[in-house]
Amino acid sequence: MVGVVNQLSDLHDCVKKRDTTIFAVKVAELAVQCFITKNKVNVQGLVLAGSADFKSELNASDLFDSRLKEQVIRIVDCACGGENGLSQAVNLAADALSNVNLVQEKKLLKEYFAQISLAPDKVAYGLQDTLRALEASAVKSLIVFDNLEITRWTLQPSDRSKPPVVIHTQDGDTNRTNFIDKDSRQEMEVIDQTSLLEWLVSVYQQSGATLHFVSDCSSEGTQFAQAFKIGAHLRYALNLEQLAELRDDEYEAI
Repeated sequence: MVGVVNQLSDLHDCVKKRDTTIFAVKVAELAVQCFITKNKVNVQGLVLAGSADFKSELNASDLFDSRLKEQVIRIVDCACGGENGLSQAVNLAADALSNVNLVQEKKLLKEYFAQISLAPDKVAYGLQDTLRALEASAVKSLIVFDNLEITRWTLQPSDRSKPPVVIHTQDGDTNRTNFIDKDSRQEMEVIDQTSLLEWLVSVYQQSGATLHFVSDCSSEGTQFAQAFKIGAHLRYALNLEQLAELRDDEYEAI
């Protein structure tokens, strides 16, 4: 009887090992399909999650693409699967994911500051110049401080034959000077009021730009937030001072 039990146990182990290998092959294949494009990894980090040992075994297996192994930033145990398991995995790996984002932010800002020194006519910095460049469809990559507390106002002058005026104010600013029509000395009618962040999210793609949010959690991020708050890499050299002189400037200084 013991011999029979041992044989059944061995058979069970063989079947389990075979099924695990088949599953590992499928997961490894899907990982390549999802996370490698044109022979290049398309993510900055991978989190392997699950309730058993399979995730660790996969990471150690030769079946798992070596390029993806290099991107594994955390292996976590989850108590469930599906969307709840995904949410739990994200929470458990939050610190590792945050570090990945921070590394990308630092790289982005270092390249931006270097461009200011090497080719200043191919970058915009500060609110007015960046919005002028965005309006001219010259922005390739838009960089915005993620805690930008600025409101965008669209105002109608008393003389309705005149075009609307756009101004920006720091959140909490109660100074209404820029709301006064310079001709009539009357306060202009508010047509629209929105967060500048929300407005940028809604319009940046219209000019074919990409949008990157950065925090002040690094020295580069702190420098950017204090000096500019918003900036951009341009597609081509642009004389922003000349552009401002050629048109009435709707972007009032904060």
